Amino acid sequence: MYIDYILVNMGGFKIPKIIGYKNVEHLRHRLAEYGAVFMKTEEAISLPEQMDNVIYVKNTEKYKKFKKDRIVDLEDKTLVGDTSLTKLLYLRQLASQYNKNKLEALKDIIESTTDRLIIFYNFNEEKKQILDILDRPISVLSGDMKDLRHYENKDNSVTLVQYQAGATGVNLQKANKIIYYSLPLSSELFEQSKKRIHRIRTEKYMFLLLFNYR
Repeated sequence: MYIDYILVNMGGFKIPKIIGYKNVEHLRHRLAEYGAVFMKTEEAISLPEQMDNVIYVKNTEKYKKFKKDRIVDLEDKTLVGDTSLTKLLYLRQLASQYNKNKLEALKDIIESTTDRLIIFYNFNEEKKQILDILDRPISVLSGDMKDLRHYENKDNSVTLVQYQAGATGVNLQKANKIIYYSLPLSSELFEQSKKRIHRIRTEKYMFLLLFNYR
C-alpha cells in the first residue's frame, strides 16, 4: 500500500481521506522496471528531436497476384485468401517474410551502422530470417523468449522485439534507433513501440520504417 489515509466520519459512514503517500521511493523503483521515467514538469514539456525515415521496398509479383486473385503458389505452399482475415494475413506475410527485397534492405541498414539497434517484427518466420543475416550480438524479446543480455551490455547489439511482447511496458532507452521490419495491425501498438526509446537524455531519435510499394 502506497497511500497513507485516515478514516473520517461522513454522515455515519467511515470514508477514507488521503493525507499523504508512503514508500514513494519503492514505488518509483517498481515503476521504473516497466519503463516509467520521473522528471520535473519543465523537463516533460518536450522530448528530443525525432527523425522518421521511410525506406521504400519494392513488392514482389507474388504479392501483386495475390492481392488481385486472392490465391498464389509459393515454392512450398499455396496461399488462399478465401476470407477477409486470411487475405489480410497473407498480404502482410507476402510483404515481409516472402519478400527478399525487404530482407536485403534491412541487411543494408544494419551494415551501415554499429549503433545499438531495436527491430520490431510480427511473425516468427520474420524473426528466423532476420537472425540468419545477423553477425552481431543479438537479444530477443518475444512471446517465448526474453533475453536482453546483449542489449544491456553491447553497444553494437541488435535486439529483435515482437510487438505483442515488447511494444509496451519495457524500457529500451539505451538505444536511439528503431527499425520497423513490419507493422502491427494496431496503431496504438505502433505508437507505444516508439516510446520504448523516445525519452529524455538523448539528443536525437531515429525511426526507420521499411515500407512496401508497388
